[in-house]
Amino acid sequence: MGHGTCREYEPRQSAGAGEVVATLQIVCAWCQQPLGWYRVPPPLAFTISYGICARCYAEVSQELVGSVPQLP
Repeated sequence: MGHGTCREYEPRQSAGAGEVVATLQIVCAWCQQPLGWYRVPPPLAFTISYGICARCYAEVSQELVGSVPQLP
């Protein structure tokens, strides 16, 4: 399992645009692997959001396929 670092909320000015932006980190909810950063307009209530990486999606979908009853 990989663990990423979490960055604090950092409102800042984007280069040349004159607008303030914040960053939102996307992290896999299963393995905590960082999936990416997104620039979003403030105010930002949360600095982290969760998704699922390809590896965990494959594992979870395999588990779900095996646990779903088949219809006759």
